[in-house]
Amino acid sequence: MLTPAAVRRSWEVHTTNHDQLSAAPISRHPPTSPDHEVRLEYEAEQKVFLAQGLLAAKRQDQQDAIDADLEHDAAEKAWLAARDARQNAATVVGLQTTDVMLDLADDFFIRKILEKATPGTQIAIAAQNALNSAEPADWKAYLATGIYAARDRDVAIENEQKAAENRQVTREIKARAENGGMRPRLVAAAATALAGSDQSTILLSRHAGRTHTP
Repeated sequence: MLTPAAVRRSWEVHTTNHDQLSAAPISRHPPTSPDHEVRLEYEAEQKVFLAQGLLAAKRQDQQDAIDADLEHDAAEKAWLAARDARQNAATVVGLQTTDVMLDLADDFFIRKILEKATPGTQIAIAAQNALNSAEPADWKAYLATGIYAARDRDVAIENEQKAAENRQVTREIKARAENGGMRPRLVAAAATALAGSDQSTILLSRHAGRTHTP
């Protein structure tokens, strides 16, 4: 027969293995009546109470394990995404990476990019601006999108410079043709190119033996 003292000892043993049971109170004190039926009823109630408590604790332990796995998965995904962002950003400036480098904090990794970038470019300027900030969100933003926007600005600036160079070459071609007085068609072609698109000046430069490609 399961005595009240045995029930309580069993309860204490289980609570050492189940955190959720440690805070649960004993259902009630054992009755003082010597009546045998009352004691049996009490013991039956205690068995049910103990079984229900153990089941609830087991379910809670299972849910805690599930929650811990989900948190671990989320942390691992965030870690992998950060490494991918650093690797992709490194390719913009041709930076060779290692596993150690990819595990650097974002601000330290941006310093590596800044060391590799050409001074004065938009990529370098944007990197320095990101490092001037104390906000980790600004570092992540540079690696995720900022470096690509800066690269696009560098490309646009380079194209504008090349276009200006080609137009200057076209003006020189036109001036020489006008001064020579022997190539009116070239003068007209140069005038048309200057009035047209940047591509027109490129084509004229190539035709005249001076290739300037943006």
